Amino acid sequence: MKKKYLSKIIANDNEGLQIISACCSGAKLKVGDIKYLKKNKVFLLSLVRSKIETESKDKKKIIANDNEGLQIISACCSGAKLKVGDIKYLKKNKVFLLSLIRSKIETESKDKKINSICKFEFVDNVKSKNINQYDESHMLDLIAIDYLKNNDNYEINLIFSNNAHISLSTEIIEVTLDDQNKTF
Repeated sequence: MKKKYLSKIIANDNEGLQIISACCSGAKLKVGDIKYLKKNKVFLLSLVRSKIETESKDKKKIIANDNEGLQIISACCSGAKLKVGDIKYLKKNKVFLLSLIRSKIETESKDKKINSICKFEFVDNVKSKNINQYDESHMLDLIAIDYLKNNDNYEINLIFSNNAHISLSTEIIEVTLDDQNKTF
């Protein structure tokens, strides 16, 4: 049984629009469910979409196993800051972890910061470019997360400022963004 719920995401800039776009990707709606409130200059849409995010009051957990979910995580993490020392690849477990500080752009308080863990599972191989792995205190700015499909595998790319990037080889997309504490 599908549960009904209300979701409110306010977009005041391009990042907010990316979140809404990613959340609504693949949604279904009827033409009769589109309303324009001329006096208030507001569009209202009633649509059916997959709920891929869960949240408590200040924490979110987003699970991505397809392109749409990965777009949501990418939009949430865009502009996040992390230290090189906060990047871990657990080769034996096939898990790649990032501990990052990101803006809460998916809420009305987008100027708030939160510590989040971004976990990539089933990772077979990791490659990096323009990242000094020995300078663990060096700060990186995450710009986006994207992927390419190569035959039966995926190449998930973490794109950072200053032409730095990390490439993850995996058979499936299985990514979790998990907030660790309240906003600050």
